[in-house]
Amino acid sequence: MQYYARIDRSCIRPAKDRQVTKRTAAEMDISSSIDNETTHKARSEGATRLNSLVASIYIFRLLFLAVCAAVRIQLDNGRYLVVFKGYPFYEKRAVRKGTAVICSCTRAQCNSYIHVDRDLNVVHEEIHHSHEPTRLIPLSNGRYCRSSNLPQMEFIEMANGKVCLYIDRYTFYQRSPRVWYCTNNVKCRSYTALSPDMRPLRMKIDHCHPPPKLLLNIFMTQRGKERLVYHDYTYYKQSRTRNGFRWGCTKNRWHRCKAYLHLADDLTIVRSNMEHTHSPHGTPLYK
Repeated sequence: MQYYARIDRSCIRPAKDRQVTKRTAAEMDISSSIDNETTHKARSEGATRLNSLVASIYIFRLLFLAVCAAVRIQLDNGRYLVVFKGYPFYEKRAVRKGTAVICSCTRAQCNSYIHVDRDLNVVHEEIHHSHEPTRLIPLSNGRYCRSSNLPQMEFIEMANGKVCLYIDRYTFYQRSPRVWYCTNNVKCRSYTALSPDMRPLRMKIDHCHPPPKLLLNIFMTQRGKERLVYHDYTYYKQSRTRNGFRWGCTKNRWHRCKAYLHLADDLTIVRSNMEHTHSPHGTPLYK
């Protein structure tokens, strides 16, 4: 006797339906993966926006502190100043039982002042500056120097045709687009860094050797005027003579120096008066 199993054919789906079901499941997997990627991307973008916002707040806080906070610096002469919003102030006297200090502007005719506590937090300010902020040049020893106290800088052309920077009787050569080093760089490490408009940014002037002897040299200043250097003294072109030019000392206005040189067209000295009333770097000579 043979037995046959009864099969409900209604439970058997055609091959086409199975293919459609497989295809639908694959599409569902793809759509779910797309949804996951979209969610992950949205979360990443949200985290990126949050990080950018936090970074912006941090940068704004740093800029706010840099502009609004007061700092104490030391000048090259040893005196301390309080700098607030780019302007230097002198520390005058204590107020509020020693909890704050009055700081007045360094300009004599400026009435601006601030009150700072022991942590240099500004608790009160009266800012009415009638002048531009004083430029402070950072030095290599951590101190600062006022731009008005810097020595005079000029560009001179040497006998070999090279251009040097002339600062207080010392010469510097250009080592990089902005940095000039002392020409005696074997032992001396003095240098100065200039901005693109030839303003000093930082400098280290600590020569360990005497200045070089420039016997006779003519160079052009930044303003296009001719200058002559003779035995470390500088002269400017005064007038035309019969066979050359008369050169007067550049200190004749400030130190009433009557020294002069008469040079022929071939740069030979025809007549001279070398009795200067000052040293080569401008210090008056008292007899």
